[in-house]
Amino acid sequence: MKNRTNKKIDWVLILPASLLLIETIIVVVLLAAGYEINQLMMFIFILLAGFLAFQTWRQISLRLHVKKAVEKIDKGKKLVDLGRTFEAIDLWKNIIPSLPRDKYLDVLNLLEEAYQDQEMNAGVQQVKAIRSESLNFFQMTKDPRKATIKDRKDWQARALEIRKMINALPTEPGQDLSESLDE
Repeated sequence: MKNRTNKKIDWVLILPASLLLIETIIVVVLLAAGYEINQLMMFIFILLAGFLAFQTWRQISLRLHVKKAVEKIDKGKKLVDLGRTFEAIDLWKNIIPSLPRDKYLDVLNLLEEAYQDQEMNAGVQQVKAIRSESLNFFQMTKDPRKATIKDRKDWQARALEIRKMINALPTEPGQDLSESLDE
């Protein structure tokens, strides 16, 4: 039997791309049929096409950014294997905000293992605190459709707090959390 993975349809990318394609076809058909499009309608078509092209480009670039960040996880593992643990920690610190939820938690596990190997208890405790805060954050943001403006502001504040905690992780032997906060 074949292993089939059920991938979710990515409507956030497909919708603007398909609407842009439909709009282009409509404009070409209208022009080919000899229909004269006045300036206002052409301006509206151009604005709509620009907006849809921007949204499509934005979604593609976000996916490429996430894909590159996921690929760097393995690069960090190779650095650890080569004995360059602190370079891997620095790499993981930089990519972790760009990762999807499951990879994010995997990298937190890798960070915890790296700090344990270096016997840096402060780093281990900080990673555990980040994991706890992150899980709370993921639970809060589970259903964004029911969120109020206050909820979204709370999410943003929590995300900034988690990002500060990640930035505070030590990247050098003997570095204290307070020293990394000063950087």
